[in-house]
Amino acid sequence: MEQAKGHTGNNIITVLQKAKSIDLQTASDFVGEHFKFLMDKFSEGKKRLSSRGLTYDAGLAAYVAAMEHWIIGNLEWSFETQRY
Repeated sequence: MEQAKGHTGNNIITVLQKAKSIDLQTASDFVGEHFKFLMDKFSEGKKRLSSRGLTYDAGLAAYVAAMEHWIIGNLEWSFETQRY
């Protein structure tokens, strides 16, 4: 949508294309690889969490679950709204 309306300065893909002088597919691949890196880092961090007691653990589990839901929720919102 941003590209169609001429608002290309606030989208990570178009910013990468301009900053790195790369095409759309290369920018998309770059974002995909970076997202995978971040997800792998998140997953590894989640595995390293240690117990701190029931109250703390419950709050932390809820926070981690919310971060996981945000990722898919953002994608679903993007596909279901008229904006995109």
